[in-house]
Amino acid sequence: MARRHGGAVVVHRRFGTATLTLPEGQRLEFATARTETYDYPGALPRVEPSSVVDDLRRRDFTINALAIALRPERWGELLDPFGGAEDLEQRRIRVLHPLSFVEDPTRILRAVRYEQRYHFRMEPTTEALARRSVADGDLGRISPERLRAELGRVFRERGPQGTPTRALARLGELGVWEWLAPGMRADERVLAALPGAIEWLQRAGESPSVRVIYLAALALELDPDAATAMARDRLRLPPAEAAAVGDVLRAVRALPDFLRQQPRPAVATAELRAPPVETLALLRATTPDPVVRGYLDRYLHEWRTVRLEIDGNDLVRAGIAPGPAVGAALRATLDAKLNGEIAGREAELAFALARLREQLTVKD
Repeated sequence: MARRHGGAVVVHRRFGTATLTLPEGQRLEFATARTETYDYPGALPRVEPSSVVDDLRRRDFTINALAIALRPERWGELLDPFGGAEDLEQRRIRVLHPLSFVEDPTRILRAVRYEQRYHFRMEPTTEALARRSVADGDLGRISPERLRAELGRVFRERGPQGTPTRALARLGELGVWEWLAPGMRADERVLAALPGAIEWLQRAGESPSVRVIYLAALALELDPDAATAMARDRLRLPPAEAAAVGDVLRAVRALPDFLRQQPRPAVATAELRAPPVETLALLRATTPDPVVRGYLDRYLHEWRTVRLEIDGNDLVRAGIAPGPAVGAALRATLDAKLNGEIAGREAELAFALARLREQLTVKD
């Protein structure tokens, strides 16, 4: 294929696969018909050449165990040894054997993604096997890195509904969140509001961690320290990201009551700037209160970008000795500007100098 059409080939001999990237950028994946064995559940497979039927036998679901002949004499012939075509017609997800989820527990999350993306449904025996696998703790046999990657795919899921909401709720029905941390659950109202809240934040130029937002949303009823431990130990998130999950939960619980007291803009800005930026999205998704939402909008679109027209050099040129008092005066001036008490460069300079003269001696 590469000689005929050009492009670059990468061969993965351990897995009997190769990738051809054509000059136009398209990628073609080639795989030797093979069987796979696993040293333990969730491990990477050992690969040996075999027949096409044996190759299909190792697939996750019958709808993925279909093959079409490419040889000219059999061109287009469908090979369907496990009834995948009928399952496809009936929008049914069915495993090929009873130990499928034990063999690779990440198939549980994949089944749920297929269900919600394509409006399919696990057939009763497959769903029962998935529930049993979750209850038996099979997900704990895979590495935190693989589990984290599979959950990330769910968080990024985009199907006909446009959001991962139903997939996350379905994983809750199967017991996945309770397995991950007792007390975790999928609140569909909050999850349904999250995509819009994330987009609201992104439109303002922020790049929040979607993973932190969704994990915090699922952990709303957990103690923040327990949520941090779950993210750190069960999913092995980087320490800063795991800590952010707990910090977001603390802020989301404290900020609504604080903002309902309608603090002045400078005070509100300081409080909203302190926690991780992901807090803003989750707070918007969990709080319908118009007062709180009003503060969030004004902070995101107005207050957080307010800057002074003066700096410390302007104060030094005005005769103020450099030192910590200069920084304090600038912070007080910014607060006054946020509160609408002053506007413009001259007013800022006059305000800062007045504050300093209360404490410092002006140079001759």
